Amino acid sequence: MYPPAHLSLKLRCLATLACTVLFIAMGTPMAVAAQHVPTAWRDLYYAAYKDKNAAQKLLDITQAQQSPTPVLQGYRAVAAIMMCNHLQNPYSRLKYFYRGKNELEKAIALSPADTELRFLRFAVQCNVPGILNYAQNIPNDRQLLITYLLQTQNRQTDEDLYKRIHRYMTNSSDVSEHDRKRLKAVQG
Repeated sequence: MYPPAHLSLKLRCLATLACTVLFIAMGTPMAVAAQHVPTAWRDLYYAAYKDKNAAQKLLDITQAQQSPTPVLQGYRAVAAIMMCNHLQNPYSRLKYFYRGKNELEKAIALSPADTELRFLRFAVQCNVPGILNYAQNIPNDRQLLITYLLQTQNRQTDEDLYKRIHRYMTNSSDVSEHDRKRLKAVQG
């Protein structure tokens, strides 16, 4: 969308500047809205366990994103895994599971210290059937999440994420009673 060549240099510069300003102005609302998307993804993720429409919506939203971040990849991965709960065909279920598992592991490889990704993997691994042999990271992820929650300054960084992880960990049978008491004392 460049100005025609027959315009004077001054007019072409002004036209280019106008196009640039328009492009930036159009991009700004999307950039601001993108800051609020993770909360919506989290809400859909929680609903996706029981609601096929939520799982499909999360999958559609995350697949439509242009430049995936590791966290976006993680949510796309868990959306695929959540679809397994809503499919009847065993082949389709395995296909979605392995697709999601591989994408989640790739996302974590790109950002191994990301607490949200490790939380997603922990929740998935704690809930998949043992026959799928996808539980090897539970001890390390559990320890990372407990450490994250015990450092209460993390609450100020992303209160929504902190509360969700706290709620999950204090109710998880994959967390020892001793650790659940320690976490409950922190008050999520």
